[in-house]
Amino acid sequence: MATATSTSNIVCPGCGASYRLPRSFSKPSAKCKRCQAVIPLRQPTKTREASAAAAALRSRSTRAHRALGVRAKTSVSPIHVATGVVTLAALVIIAIMGLS
Repeated sequence: MATATSTSNIVCPGCGASYRLPRSFSKPSAKCKRCQAVIPLRQPTKTREASAAAAALRSRSTRAHRALGVRAKTSVSPIHVATGVVTLAALVIIAIMGLS
């Protein structure tokens, strides 16, 4: 049975399918079974170290924010933006008509 340290989880950038590979897998890339996209596996050492450092910082930052009760930023969907723009335009038109 494989342990967490002997396998590596990868995600296809094309379709999001996830796979578990043994750490001993030596090829630089793999092919997604679902969408046939090439999944790069090997990063240069400096990039790998930078990724690990960034992940550690994100983890600390997330814990600190949770401790302070800060909520994560949520993205605004285009429909919400469009609704706000239309509402603002309607208010401007009403204000202009009221001033005339």
